[in-house]
Amino acid sequence: MTRSLRGTSRACAALLLAACGGGEGASPEPPRRALEVEFAGCAEVRRGPVCELDEDRELVLWTPLPERTAVLVTIDGAPAPVSQARVEGGAQLRVEVPRGARAVVVEAEDAAFRLAVGEAHPLEALQPAIAAREAGDFEEAERRLAGPLASEDAYVRARAASLGARIAFARGDTDAALSGLVVSSESFESLGGLMGAASDRTVLAMLLTLERWRFEDSQRELERAEVLAGAIPETQAHLLFTTARVLTHLGDYLGALDLFRTVRESAARLGLDDLTNHVRQQESLVLQGLGRHDEALAALTTRVPSEPGCARADHLTSLGWIQLQASEGRARQRAVSYDPRPRFEEALREYGASCPRAYRVGNAHLNLALAALQADDPQAARASLEAARAHFPSESATLRAWELEAEARVALAAGATDDALATWAELLARAELAGDTSFEWRARYGAARAHRAAGDAGDAIAALREAEARVDHAMLRLGVGDGRAELAGEHEPSARALVSFLVDEGRAAEALAVARRARRRALRASHRAERLRAADPAQRARWTRSVEAYWAARARVDEAAEDAWRLPASELAARSAQREDERAALATQLRSALALLDGAADEALDGADDEAPSAPGEVTLTFFPVDLPSGAGWVGFAATADDLEARRIAPLAEDAARPALATALLEPFAGVIAAAERVRIVSYGELDAVDFHALPFEGAPLADRRAVVYGLDLGGPATPSAASRSALVVADPRLDLPAAGREGAAVVARLEAAELAVETLRGDDARPDRFARALQDVDLLHYAGHGRFDGRDGWGSHLPLAGASELSVGDVLMLPSAPREVVLSACEGGRAQDARSGVAGWSLARAFVIAGSGSVLAAIRPVGDEAAAQLAAAYYARRLDEDRAPADALRLAVRALRDAHPDVDWTSYRVFVP
Repeated sequence: MTRSLRGTSRACAALLLAACGGGEGASPEPPRRALEVEFAGCAEVRRGPVCELDEDRELVLWTPLPERTAVLVTIDGAPAPVSQARVEGGAQLRVEVPRGARAVVVEAEDAAFRLAVGEAHPLEALQPAIAAREAGDFEEAERRLAGPLASEDAYVRARAASLGARIAFARGDTDAALSGLVVSSESFESLGGLMGAASDRTVLAMLLTLERWRFEDSQRELERAEVLAGAIPETQAHLLFTTARVLTHLGDYLGALDLFRTVRESAARLGLDDLTNHVRQQESLVLQGLGRHDEALAALTTRVPSEPGCARADHLTSLGWIQLQASEGRARQRAVSYDPRPRFEEALREYGASCPRAYRVGNAHLNLALAALQADDPQAARASLEAARAHFPSESATLRAWELEAEARVALAAGATDDALATWAELLARAELAGDTSFEWRARYGAARAHRAAGDAGDAIAALREAEARVDHAMLRLGVGDGRAELAGEHEPSARALVSFLVDEGRAAEALAVARRARRRALRASHRAERLRAADPAQRARWTRSVEAYWAARARVDEAAEDAWRLPASELAARSAQREDERAALATQLRSALALLDGAADEALDGADDEAPSAPGEVTLTFFPVDLPSGAGWVGFAATADDLEARRIAPLAEDAARPALATALLEPFAGVIAAAERVRIVSYGELDAVDFHALPFEGAPLADRRAVVYGLDLGGPATPSAASRSALVVADPRLDLPAAGREGAAVVARLEAAELAVETLRGDDARPDRFARALQDVDLLHYAGHGRFDGRDGWGSHLPLAGASELSVGDVLMLPSAPREVVLSACEGGRAQDARSGVAGWSLARAFVIAGSGSVLAAIRPVGDEAAAQLAAAYYARRLDEDRAPADALRLAVRALRDAHPDVDWTSYRVFVP
């Protein structure tokens, strides 16, 4: 869907503008080299193109000229005063265009750009309606539009229809908004108003996506808007902004972030401050939905509008909201606490003074109520809640839901558990009818807290199980909008509470199943998103069609339940039964959509809860965070094929040394570890960074006593089930690591001596196409060369191949089949990002395991060239000559390396298994 949109470059736009010439009344000019220029500030752009200006006469021009290049701007042949600045590597020019002007020309060296200008169509008849809309009086605004809609002036009618559509959407009538935008865009187009037509089709595409999930219709509108906006850089920027928002609802979060970055650059060049602010707010919501709260806050904090008004108030509201959500539901254990109340209070003052919006004032008070609850101030929360109710102009589904959430929490804080349960029950009933998974989760999690306060452990556990089920459903949903974005980062509280309850009840097996599922949840969601990101166009097209079919069905259900929030309580039960049938049908549609990309992975994850977590002779240590009276602690599980133990672990000091970590994490399970032959570590969050194999046990590092592997807990075989018969060795592909070349030759010799069929790729032979072909049918991959960890979440990590090519995480995930055994003799091949965030970061080793490898040996930190070669030789001596399993071979190889080279960071090496 986005290939053509992303291919719309500013160069193409500028060339189109230069080629189009001067428009009406332009005099012939000698051909000159086209100067690349973008422009903004037009009230309308008509065919030509002709930029029409209203009372604001400033035109913003941007050209990618080198610094200190002489630029001349003339208006109708006369030099014009210009304000010039360096922006985004080019020259940004601001010029005031006098009334009556006909052309603005920009000249530099031997190139020129000419833009015809004219006067905007008079729209005084629309001003009363515009003023009423700005004041939030939508009924008065629509009344004031009656005259302009019947005007004899066709352009006034088009503008009135456009304004009326936006007013209709603001008061909740999406159907009227959609039909109005169709009328206005067609009218603009027939009148030659390219900017108006493109803008309205862009808004139409957004509403079709956000409100109706009609993705193919939305795509068609975006394509039509792209044609119309081809000569209007300002409108192109808004079009790409909408495209990015569409991508978020197709699950392509990283693609959306890339496009948002492009829009921000364009907005900076053209001085579009409002668009920049909108982009940062949307970026922050996507980042928050990905659990990246710090980045979400940074995206808003770096550029808060300084001028009073709606833009500043809205920005402060978004910033405060993300602070609230980050403090309330962030996944990592040592979360930074934010106090969003100053942001909300300042926004409230702005709404009352420079941005009169009754519903926004009510929303600000409601935000303050929720912030007060987070700060354990229920009295202030009650006062803010009452103030919010006084300012709501009409019932809004979202505002009503947050109102019920706040009301229930106020009641619980006051000890009125029955009232709290009743309020959360109403929230749940309305959320189920409206299909809002986020509020379903909040209602069930809130009810669990109320049951716990009332001493009803059984009811609390049941409510938490339901909450967890809704999180599972939500994590399979694609969109991050509609109030559901925060759920991905907020799922942990219910899982932590449920694990804690079950351990207290002596139900360790159930607690472990909950912990395992919650731990894998983020990995499963990331897997789906990244597979979509890496998919080819045909796969993406199938995915888009499948997603559209799901949301088309969902839209039909939503339309039938659009008044659910306003139903009397007496009708809720009957509608709930109908809703359950509809939800079952939607679940089937959803699974069909997911099967296109990672159905097999989801099935493995879904079934892994019921598998025995450990093989004979193995103990699996699983750690999951829980809330303890002393702070954020852990529950540790030691599972063997025959037994299971669970222990609570007190909060860990951030700088705890290995002996202290061993005491906390290994000592509670010393007996079962001593009886095992192999230890599988399933860590989580900040514990991902702990080198468990290096912790002292029985007077030596654990890896000296037992083979240690690190599990992703995906299910399936933990090690290769049969001896390897074929191998691929990739050695020194850039020809810049001599030791890697020698290592590759030595590995090839040893593999051939073990009667493996070996293919070798070195230097220019290690091209991506040859690599991919060679890798399809081999049991073992050995890579000796550079490795690079990159990207905030590790998604950019890669192994260099020949020339400037590389093997990325996405490439690995898209392999038709993965080698059963992988050895990455490279720096950081096992390093995963965000070990402290609670979200499974990416590494090349994890990618291979997810793609199907049974064992991956890799280092999580940089390793020396010579040391890596020596470790590889020692490893294969044990792996092949002694026929040892990968973890046991590594254990003995590391011991030999450590004895020979005490200064080597032997702790960097790990074996990763499913």
